[in-house]
Amino acid sequence: MRQRILYIDPWAGVAGDMLIAALLDLDQEVDLEAVLRGTVGRLAVGEVGLEVERVRSRGIAATRLQVVEPDDGVTRGPAEAQRVVAEADLPSVVAERSIAALQRLAQVEAAAHDVPVEEVHFHELGAVDTLVDVVGGFALWHALGCPRVVCGPLPLGAGQAQTAHGLVGVPAPATVALCRGVPVRAGAEPKEVTTPTGALMATELADAWGPWPTMKLRGVGYGAGWMELEHTPNVVRVALGDVAAPTLDRGTGDPQGERAHDAEVWPEVEELALLETVVDDCSGEQLAYAHRLLMEAGALDAWLRPVIMKKGRPGTEVCVLAAPEEEEALVKILGRETGTLGVRRRWVERWRLERSFLEVKVEGRPVRVKVGWWQGEPLTLAAEYEDAAAVASELGRSLQYVMSTAVAAARSLL
Repeated sequence: MRQRILYIDPWAGVAGDMLIAALLDLDQEVDLEAVLRGTVGRLAVGEVGLEVERVRSRGIAATRLQVVEPDDGVTRGPAEAQRVVAEADLPSVVAERSIAALQRLAQVEAAAHDVPVEEVHFHELGAVDTLVDVVGGFALWHALGCPRVVCGPLPLGAGQAQTAHGLVGVPAPATVALCRGVPVRAGAEPKEVTTPTGALMATELADAWGPWPTMKLRGVGYGAGWMELEHTPNVVRVALGDVAAPTLDRGTGDPQGERAHDAEVWPEVEELALLETVVDDCSGEQLAYAHRLLMEAGALDAWLRPVIMKKGRPGTEVCVLAAPEEEEALVKILGRETGTLGVRRRWVERWRLERSFLEVKVEGRPVRVKVGWWQGEPLTLAAEYEDAAAVASELGRSLQYVMSTAVAAARSLL
């Protein structure tokens, strides 16, 4: 069973039309341009023209998309835009995710202008090109098999941009709001390199954030924008690849389809935040409580280690490993529960093995065994503690006996 991955590499920024153009630029068996045209044709917004062309941006060949709107003077509010999507003949996941994204954009625009959502005049959302960016983006993602999406940090740019409300500082308020809780950076260009619709689609599609994932590359696409940038091509890059992982039947432990040892399972390199602080005035009970709260709040791991602080005082270093989107909540817990006045943060990379489970029987009782895969080979096997402890208690056997018996049974199936 292959897991398909789509990586969005917004090195110069991203706009909604650029992202669609990059997806169209992928060399795939599916006719993605036909998918896009068919999707747009189902939206009751009049005759919409789609002009797809090959261009070069500072020497980089790319695809560029222009949406030619019908000259009907219609401006749609959020309810009308969502109604158009709901009434179109679209796959349910495309319609549902599009409506949710449009609603989120509506709420962000309303908050930015301090007006009720129903009073927002969507110079952005009501425009047909925004409907195409949102609905078309999800339709192409669906046509590619609904891959898991990973996105790099979004460059926000600087300077000023012209909007329907006049000049605003870059990044626009809506862009900033849409990027809350995700990795961003300044970027090298003093222009609006990430637009609200670009930020919307990147944050709606992304399942994870970070560097290029480890995968077998199947295709790369470049989508060009309309600005001329001073230092870099105005393109966004997407890459499609896959990771093959065995699907194991939880009842019998037998691999489905292909033998597990023949699967091409590649480990993933994750970029994670390592949070660290040192305290010298917390009791053991306080530290244990803080550790439990950190794990419950989403920390991937947390540990305590003794250190010698200034003036020779003994202290404790509290370390927390976390996904980028979780670190803000974890820093708050560290401050509240330990009283620390500062938390160090640094980025680390972690090899993450693909995991699967086998269910085996120990004297007739089920025990799950976790398998860690490295490039198609089962590298680690470990019995699940809760399962093994329950069986050991029930049988009157030692925990070591149950765990070793379960691992041996699992190994015989691989």
